[in-house]
Amino acid sequence: SQEPRVLIRAAEVASLPEFPFRHPLNPGSEIHLRSLGALAGLARIGLNLGRVPPGKESFAYHYHHYEEDFA
Repeated sequence: SQEPRVLIRAAEVASLPEFPFRHPLNPGSEIHLRSLGALAGLARIGLNLGRVPPGKESFAYHYHHYEEDFA
């Protein structure tokens, strides 16, 4: 059997800078994002890990015309 390949280690994720974001249409929003795309070797797809503090919300309801997102 072949050993599983670990692409991103927890320590690497923890060492990434967090970027706080608050949605301008939702005063209760607060999300802290870490960009994982470069660690995963992605060039054309964005991959972010978001942390929402207790008692806060992520974003206002929205949609995209030319991209997709998932939670």
